[in-house]
Amino acid sequence: MLRLTKLLFQIRLWLKEIQYSFYNTTKLNAVLDKAESQSSKYVPCTSSAVKAACSGSLRQSGSNRVFLNNSCQGLEFTDADSIYVIGGAAGDTPKIAKMTGSGSNYKYACLTTVTHSNFGSSAEAEGIQLKGDYVYFGISDKSKSDRACIYSIPKSVF
Repeated sequence: MLRLTKLLFQIRLWLKEIQYSFYNTTKLNAVLDKAESQSSKYVPCTSSAVKAACSGSLRQSGSNRVFLNNSCQGLEFTDADSIYVIGGAAGDTPKIAKMTGSGSNYKYACLTTVTHSNFGSSAEAEGIQLKGDYVYFGISDKSKSDRACIYSIPKSVF
């Protein structure tokens, strides 16, 4: 049985600031389960219980933002809390970045550019997943509705 212990949120103020927050899923689920029994079923992010479920957070702004091609088409994180981000809207060359660190001290560790002859100028990155020693990601050709592929690269390139 797969047991997820953390949940990562990325919140963006368009072209200004990005905040990443890690939440303990057990604590956050308890807050949500309690709200489910209430009439409003609403839990504000400002509640002390939600804040207590947050195990770490960092903000990026200005030139410190990792916002590849001004888009985020997916993000994933490791058990060691490294964050992988893929960006590339239709027409952009997809890029993948890895950030490492802890707490509010994350560093932009590496960037790789993804190119492939199967796709022309309408290629768009679609999601990212880590599995074993590989980083998997999708690329779709927005000029052809039936053209999409999943690619992998070794984590060692980062």
